[in-house]
Amino acid sequence: MKAPKQKRAPQKVRELLALPYSRVLMPADDGRYYAEILEFPGCSVRAQTPSEAYARLERAAQKWLSDWLATGKAAPSPLMNNKASGRFALRLPRSLYLRASRAAARESVSLNQYIANAVAERVGASTTMATLLGFVGETRERTPRARAHVS
Repeated sequence: MKAPKQKRAPQKVRELLALPYSRVLMPADDGRYYAEILEFPGCSVRAQTPSEAYARLERAAQKWLSDWLATGKAAPSPLMNNKASGRFALRLPRSLYLRASRAAARESVSLNQYIANAVAERVGASTTMATLLGFVGETRERTPRARAHVS
């Protein structure tokens, strides 16, 4: 049995999704695939194959962006900035440098890759926390509050 056809996204949403948003596809521990758009907090999917994950992500992004715009918010800007080199200089205290170098060696990666992974983990954790806090705030707004009974 075929799935029902999806409605076509509004023109504005299609135009925005053509921008260079950061689409990330990763294998998950359970053998499936995880995909997300970094600029759209909470817009993520899981699927059995990479192509299925990407297709689901595009549908989820259409809904996410439509809902976001419906609240009156401006669309997030793509993270990609053609002017940014992706390089920066970093000075570490000698003790931290040594600890990070040893940790990178234990994981059989370069220090550069180790630090890039650490930054990615921190940014991912911050994004997840912001999404959860937003969800909690929305849930609180929708939950009826108990009213004090005054006699």
